[in-house]
Amino acid sequence: MINIGVSPLRISLIGGGTDFRSYFEKNTGGVISFTIDKYVYVITKRKYDKKIKLSYSLNENPKSVNSIKHNLIRNIFKYYNIKGDIEFVSLADIHSNGTGLGSSSAFTLASLNSLNLLLKKPVLNKKELADLACYIEIKKNKSPIGIQDQFACSYGGINFFNFKKNITRVRRLDFEVDELRYLNKVLLLYNTNIYRSANSILINHKENISKNKNLDYLKYLYDETLLLKENLLNKNLDYIIKSLNTSWYLKKKFNPETTNKIINNIIQKGFDNGAKGAKLLGAGKGGFVLFYVNSNKVKSFKKLMGEKNFLQYNFDFKGSHSQEIL
Repeated sequence: MINIGVSPLRISLIGGGTDFRSYFEKNTGGVISFTIDKYVYVITKRKYDKKIKLSYSLNENPKSVNSIKHNLIRNIFKYYNIKGDIEFVSLADIHSNGTGLGSSSAFTLASLNSLNLLLKKPVLNKKELADLACYIEIKKNKSPIGIQDQFACSYGGINFFNFKKNITRVRRLDFEVDELRYLNKVLLLYNTNIYRSANSILINHKENISKNKNLDYLKYLYDETLLLKENLLNKNLDYIIKSLNTSWYLKKKFNPETTNKIINNIIQKGFDNGAKGAKLLGAGKGGFVLFYVNSNKVKSFKKLMGEKNFLQYNFDFKGSHSQEIL
């Protein structure tokens, strides 16, 4: 019997940064994001010799849980009180080296889903799964991150997440098939081919919040997130252009470490070649840029920017889930 946990990657349109608990415990945060059909998969099964075997970007055969090198796996196993008798395999449609697509949280969610099946735990609903992933990543693993990725990847689809103290509200944003087709055409994922660890940037982000430094930029970001939500509900899809540009401007103002000369040049080249809106996804300094390009210019834009640099995707609406296979 094998147990498969699957979680989609996510694209954040606006609001990232307001999802840090240290921020929304005193203020209100909000994020609008959507998930795509690129996934992280975790497979678990019992092991014939009762030992531990791990396979991700590395292979491990640790003698005990405490000697597991992968921090997240070690903390997840400790949470479930796993001592041995397990084979754990992680696969992904896109590598997890700093892409800005929420791969770390997708990995956590997929792991939890797979292990819940293996250990015959009660099925968790979307919120319970997201809350548990936040607990594992932030409380146990001490990752310097917010909570948007766990909720986005757990729920799937296009959503507005509202964060205030201990309450997270989820508003699904529904669109017709032709509207989704339009968004999928004009929102282009460009791979910068720069991969980095986000920890130093995120630590700086947390420090800014704790010192009340540049917080007005996050408050403006939340206000713009609300404006985008209202425009999307009213089917004014092109308002995304303004939101992307405002988001990128405020992101750089709040934490200048998010960008560098190479990223700035890529985004400027995109505007020079016809993009109307752009922002770097994730913490910064690498990964994917999200461009908004008018539908009649998509073909020429891709040619000018290099076809091979674009990731083709569709929307995901299922979110994180699991399956048991004999």
